[in-house]
Amino acid sequence: MRTATCWTLVSLVVLSFAPGSNSQVPFGEESPAKAEVREAVFRYFLDQYDHPTRVTVFCIAAELPLSDSFIRRFSKIRPPVVRASDCDRSASENIARNKKTGEVGLYITISSFRWIKGEEAEANIDVGSDGALWNANTLRILFDHGHWKVVSDKVDFEF
Repeated sequence: MRTATCWTLVSLVVLSFAPGSNSQVPFGEESPAKAEVREAVFRYFLDQYDHPTRVTVFCIAAELPLSDSFIRRFSKIRPPVVRASDCDRSASENIARNKKTGEVGLYITISSFRWIKGEEAEANIDVGSDGALWNANTLRILFDHGHWKVVSDKVDFEF
């Protein structure tokens, strides 16, 4: 019995170092809750935030790359929503433009995100557009009646 146990352990050790095996677990999908919180944050700015009428595209970015399926969540929004990487951003002119069309964009970035507790989160946002505005906000997001929603918006910096 002892010999069988020893051989089993040796076999497991050898197999764990065998070529082609990978002892690392690949990154798992992001939690649906975090994606839903991000979506609530972007929708808050897209739907409720005053933006200059010259804005003809929304350029969005987050602290992590945004998937195609995430971008598709905004397919019915007008002006259209694109990844921030599809836009040029000139800090000196405080302007964002769609690389393909040259259209003026509103640039919205989630610069940081943290869970406060299970049904509460906080996100730091930077928003900029065609030289007319640039601000940084801290948002508090709560899960309420089955949906995530922004419940407070504190302007940290405005230019």
